[in-house]
Amino acid sequence: MMNIATSFIRVNRLKEYIYKLTLIHRLLKTENWTKSDEEITADHFSYLKDLLEKDQLILAGKTAGLDTDTYGLVLFKAANYDEAMKIMKNDPAVQNGIMSGYLQEYSIALLNNRFKK
Repeated sequence: MMNIATSFIRVNRLKEYIYKLTLIHRLLKTENWTKSDEEITADHFSYLKDLLEKDQLILAGKTAGLDTDTYGLVLFKAANYDEAMKIMKNDPAVQNGIMSGYLQEYSIALLNNRFKK
């Protein structure tokens, strides 16, 4: 039987969300990257580090290579879908149009707490 405290914790528990990032077509060739693109990418990395420091980011990374199959993933916590959408849209890479983002609610089923990179 659930008491009021348990109900409060479940209602107010942060949910997991994930967004998939894909580069715009122009950036699939390294020679097309500009100084501005590199600065935006640095801002994107700083933004993710800030989420990590706020204990919202769970993980972030990208696939190897630079082609049409390349993408990044950002797994994080947010109170609700609207907050999660705001987090994704405030990512400098999305905000500045060098990456497109696709957001979904996510549910971690298994987590290896011993994993270290």
